[in-house]
Amino acid sequence: MSERFRNRPFEVTAIQWVGESNCAEVFAFVGLNHDDWADELDHSKLHLPVLEGDTAVHGDWLVKYADGAVKVMKPSEFEAGFEKVSSILSNAEWRAEGTRRFGKDAAQWKFRCPACGNVASASDFIALGVSGHSAPHGCIGGVQVELGGLPGVKHCKYHVSDLPRLPEVIKVEGAAGDALLAFPFAEAAPASAALPLGEAS
Repeated sequence: MSERFRNRPFEVTAIQWVGESNCAEVFAFVGLNHDDWADELDHSKLHLPVLEGDTAVHGDWLVKYADGAVKVMKPSEFEAGFEKVSSILSNAEWRAEGTRRFGKDAAQWKFRCPACGNVASASDFIALGVSGHSAPHGCIGGVQVELGGLPGVKHCKYHVSDLPRLPEVIKVEGAAGDALLAFPFAEAAPASAALPLGEAS
């Protein structure tokens, strides 16, 4: 028997390439070092291995999906398919999303570093003798440097206050009405699959 289905809504992160002025930010977005490519750059078009064979021209959007794939979209295609998510999440919305993905114990909520993909929870930081408050704001890869390396964790010292600010860094309403910066939540693992420290879901 046939049944009807609806596409589940999903969120992506995206950046619009406007040319030389935001080239370094675009490179950071796709996980490449701008300086490594400086000699080969043509600022009228962008052809990078992570773009799955696509070439971006000024005005195109680079769209990153949950699996890390990056697709180039023309402005008309992007605007027809996506709408901007509110730039600041309320504290209640942020807590509701953490609870939905990982349960009520906030120490178990996992955050993904937008620079390298390391995944860690507050309890992971606490187990290493570091404040659990670091989990939404700094990569556990920076802690591993001090400890001489951790299995499955990439070396990374990215913090939400670093520049260039990566598009995946989110803003959450603070108690005083200000906007606090935070890493995005990691994808929730299936209930039967426990992930070792540092492995992205």
